[in-house]
Amino acid sequence: GLNLLFVQNPEHVALINSEKHRMEICLFVSNVDVIYHEIKTKPVKFLSELKNEPWQVREFSILDCNGYKLRIGEGIESEPLDTHSY
Repeated sequence: GLNLLFVQNPEHVALINSEKHRMEICLFVSNVDVIYHEIKTKPVKFLSELKNEPWQVREFSILDCNGYKLRIGEGIESEPLDTHSY
């Protein structure tokens, strides 16, 4: 599992985040579906829902109380290419 602790620090956030730039943190886990469904029960702002991305990661993103974008994902196997000729 994954436990997240959010602590708000406005002075620190002002130094890092702005409207044009946002600090982004990527967390790679081995059970992204379980974590997603657990976080969905919390009062968290979702920036993107859980989905398979073209870069072979199943991920979602949330905004923490300091304005950091947290991307939580898990590597996925690529689908084998069909090499048969018809």
